[in-house]
Amino acid sequence: MSENASQVISRIRALHQDVIARLSEVRERVGPGRQQLVMDYIARHEEQMDDALGQYESSASAGLLASGFKSAPGKPLEDCINLLKFDGSDSDTLLDSVLSMNRCLCETLRFMAERGGNAEVREFFLQLVGMLERENQRLVRDAIEMEDL
Repeated sequence: MSENASQVISRIRALHQDVIARLSEVRERVGPGRQQLVMDYIARHEEQMDDALGQYESSASAGLLASGFKSAPGKPLEDCINLLKFDGSDSDTLLDSVLSMNRCLCETLRFMAERGGNAEVREFFLQLVGMLERENQRLVRDAIEMEDL
């Protein structure tokens, strides 16, 4: 399966949008309290990730977005979402699983950066990795602060 950068970004954005939709479904079954607060926070986090990816995509050159990959990631992007645990029974498990999913996405993007056809593609995907890692750090920091609630 051969993909270009634009298709990969679209797939990653779709994953974040899927997380938001799944959180919304589970949130309906969970009563008010910490779990709902955590789900709302994660949904906002995922929306910000989707928006940031959209901004990255908008700022990228047409040539970069059309760049193909020698080794396309294929299924691994979707495998990342399977790391999520949405049963709503434990907010800590949900937070841990979101972090696991984001680490999986970082690894996949790093893999793609290593196989990028040119320096611009490699730099673009390394910037995406950096953005995801910063967002993960913020999620961890905020999760620790939520423990005090």
